[in-house]
Amino acid sequence: MSGPTESAGSAARPMVQVDSLRKRFGDQWAVDGVSFVVPASSVTVLIGPSGSGKSTVLRLINGLERMDSGRVLLDGLPLDHDAKNLDRVRADCGMVF
Repeated sequence: MSGPTESAGSAARPMVQVDSLRKRFGDQWAVDGVSFVVPASSVTVLIGPSGSGKSTVLRLINGLERMDSGRVLLDGLPLDHDAKNLDRVRADCGMVF
């Protein structure tokens, strides 16, 4: 989490950055090319109709599902299912579904 003593450079880095995220279940795209940035110290809400992929996006960000393509950075760290930082990401990332 960011604190009051952070430098301006570190405060400018997004807490969550999602680029061209894609996830398919069978022949159906659940998430198709989603991109967004969540600044540090902000509250962000995903809003959409039932079945639009909101929960899938959250599961992809938290590493609970594997993405088919795209990139997720959490506090500058890439979410990589083969990397050792996955456990750290899961421990430091809280989600409300």
